Amino acid sequence: MVAVGLLAACAVGPDYERPALPAPATWLGDDAGFPTTAPSRAAWWQQLGSPQLDELVASCLQDNLDLRGAMARIRQARAAAGVADAANLPQLDGVGSYSRVRTTEATPSPVRGISYDTWTLGFDASWELDLFGRLSREQEARGAELGASEGDATAVRLSLCAEVVTAYAGLVGATARRDVADASVTAAEQLVQLTAARATGGVGSDLDTARAQRLLAAARARIPAQDRAWNEARNRLAVLLGRTPDQLPAALTQAARLGAVPDVVAIGLPADLVERRPDVRAAEHRLHAATARLGAALAERFPRLSLTGFFGLEADRAGDLLQGSSRALRAGPQLRLPLFTGGGVGAQIAGREAAIDEARADLEQTVLRAFEEVENATSALQNQRRQVAELAAAVDAAERARTFAQQRFDAGIDDFLAVLDAEQSRLDLADQLAVATTEVVRQFAALQKALGG
Repeated sequence: MVAVGLLAACAVGPDYERPALPAPATWLGDDAGFPTTAPSRAAWWQQLGSPQLDELVASCLQDNLDLRGAMARIRQARAAAGVADAANLPQLDGVGSYSRVRTTEATPSPVRGISYDTWTLGFDASWELDLFGRLSREQEARGAELGASEGDATAVRLSLCAEVVTAYAGLVGATARRDVADASVTAAEQLVQLTAARATGGVGSDLDTARAQRLLAAARARIPAQDRAWNEARNRLAVLLGRTPDQLPAALTQAARLGAVPDVVAIGLPADLVERRPDVRAAEHRLHAATARLGAALAERFPRLSLTGFFGLEADRAGDLLQGSSRALRAGPQLRLPLFTGGGVGAQIAGREAAIDEARADLEQTVLRAFEEVENATSALQNQRRQVAELAAAVDAAERARTFAQQRFDAGIDDFLAVLDAEQSRLDLADQLAVATTEVVRQFAALQKALGG
């Protein structure tokens, strides 16, 4: 018993140790606007100042079907861990059986050539002593897989928050572009009326009228694209919220403008990113599980010792089954020693070692991808902000140019073509500014997702 106790305390196979993970010393991007102080743990989307967006995110986290699936996988992993825990405990089964046996005359036994019945009622007990840690390693692996499932669910939750913000930004952006297109249509209609009146009065030409009509048609042609983008963003929100499009709040048709993205977004130190990213934690748990399963596979080379027993009643007649004389007890150890498995155990060990290599490569790749996403997101957000600033200045200049061109046309200095060119430039730049402003929000969401929320 002392020897058994000592063996039960020894689990074969390597104990899990966290590998050295790649991490840059500093971020490559410009520090302006991205200090290495720890990111806020508050709900980052609330910085955009939209109560409607906050409600959509809350609804998504409650009703999204992908998140429900992730939570169901957590329950499955927790149940599997419970199964592994139970394997370490004694097992007790209630049994009842009846059999009729007829022996042949050739049976070398005193009971040859007779028939008899056997009635059994009682309990079967068994308990495998975990001599070399096979059961404990499997228990360890199941626990690590539970941690991986929880990390996956956190990653899904994080991704969903970013997707809701992105879809809502697309909705707001499509509305803003539609407003620009509507204003351009109104301005173009006024130009058509003006050129038509001038042509009727003899101070203009039909060519100017045709050019104004061309501008009007081009402005109207932009509207279907904006409507399509709005519908696509709405339909995406419906999927994220686990609903059909007709079940979305009617208030989405008046989606409020988003607030400005914060000028300063703390990104923390590169070494801290590994701790924050749920996908990295999930990948590390999978490496832990693969390491533990190697120990379980190595334990298959060693003996298994089980204690088995039966306590109950046995009789050759049903009427005698409940008599005191029918009591039966069987108990004893059972030792199983693998002698020849045709190379199956060795192949299983080789497979577990390969699984460790795969999990380690996946972990390191996940870490590298995390740093890539942060670097790309900070660069994209920074450059998108610069583009918005330049486009805003260009729109102001285009509006002034449009006013000057109209004044020169009214004074007879320039022809109407200058007015049309100025108006077309203003329309294009205003549309680009609406797109770029929406993209800033999307890049902000991408950065928050890359930072681990």
